[in-house]
Amino acid sequence: MDTKEHLIQTLEHFRKQRNAKIQEARSFDAIIRSLEQELGNSAPPPESMDSASTLETPAAPSINGGLPQVRPDEFYSMTQTDAAKAYLKKVGRAISMEQLLDGMKRGGAHVGGADPKSTLYVSLMRNPRREFVRVSEGFVGLREFYPGLGRIPKNGKKKSAKRRKKQAKRRGVKPTAPQTKPKPEKEDKNDKNEAQPQRFPRLKPSEMNAEIRKVLLDGQLHTGEAIQEGVEKGLGFKVHPMSVFGCLRSRDFERVGGQYRLKK
Repeated sequence: MDTKEHLIQTLEHFRKQRNAKIQEARSFDAIIRSLEQELGNSAPPPESMDSASTLETPAAPSINGGLPQVRPDEFYSMTQTDAAKAYLKKVGRAISMEQLLDGMKRGGAHVGGADPKSTLYVSLMRNPRREFVRVSEGFVGLREFYPGLGRIPKNGKKKSAKRRKKQAKRRGVKPTAPQTKPKPEKEDKNDKNEAQPQRFPRLKPSEMNAEIRKVLLDGQLHTGEAIQEGVEKGLGFKVHPMSVFGCLRSRDFERVGGQYRLKK
């Protein structure tokens, strides 16, 4: 569904709601007139709904309006992901990236990068828990708004086992229990001490460069570790140290005594 069709459907919905309210008010007018006749009052006839709606009904808000108000500090110190999730829950429906970015900023959230809207979109779409969904071009919502999408399983193996059982049941074959490896009698200390590899979301060099510049805008010297912490806080997820130190070697940054700052 494109943006124009979505706006047309929204406009039609509110028109129907308005007409229903007018019909309800007219039924109240009939009751009032009946009571006035019983009491014998010579009160002036009530204003017609057509004229009342013209004179008293305020102008309808724009399609992009009607968003909830937020406190200036409501999202302060939150990560981008947490602030976006909190604001979408407050709205209760999908909104455009422009509306989401505006609401987060009004609530005190900091969204950095050379292109804040693109940086925010990449961060939401790469969210490891996949809490955000792209409902149409330029519109984002929460997965919990759409029960039909289902939840993301915490353990993919459990889902695979259930799927195998269902498929075997359809074919009339008794599913075989998955084979388990026997536990070793003694635990190898070398295997225990081996560090498990950790996967990090990938960022384009231009995106990483923009996040580093945001950290170094104060003009002070920062260590590489401090820069990495600032980048992760701005993005809302962990990044690989090599991607940070790789960008620090570019011509945009200057190294002084093992620390870094923006090149003047």
